[in-house]
Amino acid sequence: MIHSYTFKKRHQIPGLLRGFEEEGYDVLTARRCGNVAPCVSRWVFDLKKA
Repeated sequence: MIHSYTFKKRHQIPGLLRGFEEEGYDVLTARRCGNVAPCVSRWVFDLKKA
């Protein structure tokens, strides 16, 4: 199980999720959890190796 944070723009998230899945992870949770700059948010992901 991995609990990960990153700072991304909203339009970057679908590609990031595809990348996680291509690496063999199931994305259990993906949500925005705060703004850090204009159009940039902190995102949290819970991942589990498939």
